[in-house]
Amino acid sequence: MELRITITLAMFITLTASKTSIKDKCKNCREFIANFEKGMQRTARDNFGGGDVAWQEKNLGSFQKSETRLLEILDDPKEICKDATTEGYCHSMIEQYEEDIENWWFNKHGPVPEFEEILCIDTVKVCCPSGTYGSDCKDCPTGEGNPGERTFCNSHGQCNGNGTRGGSGKCKCDEGYNGTLCDTCNEGYLLSPDKNCEDRNECLSEEADCSDDEYCLNTNGSFECKDCHKACDACKNESITSCTACKEGYRLNSEVGGCEDIDECEEQTDACVEPLVCHNKNGSFSCAKPGPAGYTPGVNNFHYKLHNSESNWTTAMQACVSEGAKIVPITTKEIHEDVKKLFPSPRFWIGLTDVMKEGEWSTFPGGVATNLSFWETGEPNGARKANCVVTNWDSPGKWNDDSCDSHYPFLCQATSLGEKSAETEGSETEASDSTDQFQEKLDNMKKSFEEELPVDNRWSKGDAELDQLKKSLDDTHSEL
Repeated sequence: MELRITITLAMFITLTASKTSIKDKCKNCREFIANFEKGMQRTARDNFGGGDVAWQEKNLGSFQKSETRLLEILDDPKEICKDATTEGYCHSMIEQYEEDIENWWFNKHGPVPEFEEILCIDTVKVCCPSGTYGSDCKDCPTGEGNPGERTFCNSHGQCNGNGTRGGSGKCKCDEGYNGTLCDTCNEGYLLSPDKNCEDRNECLSEEADCSDDEYCLNTNGSFECKDCHKACDACKNESITSCTACKEGYRLNSEVGGCEDIDECEEQTDACVEPLVCHNKNGSFSCAKPGPAGYTPGVNNFHYKLHNSESNWTTAMQACVSEGAKIVPITTKEIHEDVKKLFPSPRFWIGLTDVMKEGEWSTFPGGVATNLSFWETGEPNGARKANCVVTNWDSPGKWNDDSCDSHYPFLCQATSLGEKSAETEGSETEASDSTDQFQEKLDNMKKSFEEELPVDNRWSKGDAELDQLKKSLDDTHSEL
């Protein structure tokens, strides 16, 4: 069995070596030389405390060129072929050229760069000196330069196969350059007096024929016409402050520049006819049926009320329900943007929890899972002790998971008086969990906690938090 494994391994190494490209073989050889040098340094330190070449000659004595030291360097397979591009070829090369390695070690033992030249270039013949390529190590194509100085590809490209026994020797030009010697410029570039290819800014010419509501963005060798901000009729870049003309519903801001939204609800007393209430939008406004007293109108016939008094999540939910509303569920991007604009601060509770299923954030009442993600960087991170969501975390609209027992302001959401949204209907009926189902989920969560936590720490806080949440949710279900 051992013999079979040895033969199979040898065949694998040989097959790997045969499939390795000449460029990779050269790279492997040079990596071997680098690891060999590290092995020399390691064996010097391990045996005599380390030092430079002169120190080694003076202090290592017979160990410096000994077979024992060579074996210590070569017989560590994890180190001698470490980071090799093709490890199989590395080991195969060492085995095939073992006598040549030993000959250098015992008879020459010169500087490591000399070892690389002897082994990789002259013996194994997979590498060439820098500036040459191919099986015969021909010179790479040069270009104009200082007298006596070789500048491959005019210093604006790479010689294909440089330093290896492979490659075509052709120049692979840098961006913007062209020609067999990389001495001409691609379209979209201009040749400077010092013979460098520099990008031509088409945006400064008539060539960039962008429409009025687009701006020109210069790119390397070309340009793009990009859309202005939605508030702009004309602009210099994508920012709203770069607008030079505004769309309907916006006006130029003479102080900071660019366009600003016109608040029709503030400036036009007859924007909506009573009893409809006005809700300002970016570039527009809408008229909606009024909501409960003290509520601010929003999109889709929703109305909002921010309670600045701090409470835990379950108390916040009960307070919203008592007003004929619910703690705001963020179920669409439109609602998220509306809430972020209306209430950019402070931090407040929203109607999302993963108590129903750990890691699945859903609304309550309703239990509708959301696939939206407005989490702050690194959130959620509270695992099973942080089951409720607070928004405006570090920046407007960003979410963070926190213990439901923490205290924050909260935002209630109500529909226009006399109306019921399809979203609310769905969340309260089709996807609603019964109190018994919710109780079962809480019991399972508690059991899971008890099995994992140390006895002294079980339910010291989690029990109180979830029990309070369960009681509040039971009370809420009974009111709906």
